[in-house]
Amino acid sequence: MIQEILLLALAGSAYSAAIERSTVEADHNWKMVWSRVDDRDFVQSSGSLSRDLNAFTVSLWVKDLKGYDYSGYLYYADPNNKFLLGLYRHKTNLYLQIGNSATYCENCISYGSSWKHIVATWSGNGASNGMGAFWVNGKKIHEFSNYWKSRVIPSHQGPIYLGKLSSYHYRFKGEIAYVNMYAVNISTTEQVRELSRASTDDPAAVVSWGDFVQGAHGEVALVQEFDIYTASYIDLECRATNMTVYLTRSAFPHLIPERVGLRDRECGAEYNDTHVYITTNLDQCGTKITYTNTTAEYSNYIVPDIFWNPANSSNDTPHAIINRGTLHVEDTSLKFHCTYPLLS
Repeated sequence: MIQEILLLALAGSAYSAAIERSTVEADHNWKMVWSRVDDRDFVQSSGSLSRDLNAFTVSLWVKDLKGYDYSGYLYYADPNNKFLLGLYRHKTNLYLQIGNSATYCENCISYGSSWKHIVATWSGNGASNGMGAFWVNGKKIHEFSNYWKSRVIPSHQGPIYLGKLSSYHYRFKGEIAYVNMYAVNISTTEQVRELSRASTDDPAAVVSWGDFVQGAHGEVALVQEFDIYTASYIDLECRATNMTVYLTRSAFPHLIPERVGLRDRECGAEYNDTHVYITTNLDQCGTKITYTNTTAEYSNYIVPDIFWNPANSSNDTPHAIINRGTLHVEDTSLKFHCTYPLLS
């Protein structure tokens, strides 16, 4: 599949990046896909909570099936199936349940077919007084207090489940990705924004997305995810005469900077400890231009590892062969473009 970063520079405005396919993939950029509604379809973590929680933050990305009223996102119970913690949706209401009671917001969440970043927080510690909040796509939609003050969520009770709840009504259909649970109660927009990055194996999490990727049951499919991951770790800057693409190195551990180039093999990448980046003028490095009646689109693509002689890099195995089979280089590269308005 061909991948594109779409970022327009119309009248100085910038739009978010998107991608479908990349050969510079990380290890855990996965999503779980529920294609049917069935009790046998769920995902469980490989372990349990490693510590008791008197505060927590749950962060996850969800894409509900449009028109389906019930969605069980996350569920944690003891060995006797006693409800300990759950996060779920009923129509446009979002619920957080601890024990036998829930707090919720009305008409605060959509259930269309687009991705939503959901964050739910709670703290029963001392002066926190059972406070918490819900955030959806970076916006705080609900606050509460006096909810289970001094409560503790016990550890080591069993796995955490995705796509189910204790009630069969809340079987899930859709997609879930990047579920992470932390032993703190966050409270700022900046903290929520940081959690929205596609974190796959966060050492700060008591349960991370990497703990779920081997836990699919039934017909839940493990599929690579690119839209959220790319928006989190690939940036494109469109300027008057050039454009620059930045890749976060920690998000692409298999990327070898010395091999990265553009359509013109003479245009290689620069890099530092945190990023690999390439700048090209709009008329160089094989950049192509396409016109419409109102815009000019300048496009190129990043080639992550082809064309570059492995023997020239101390990081490579000398004389190694890169084999892409019958795929053309444009089919396995990362396409990007900048679009500018034409002067009338």
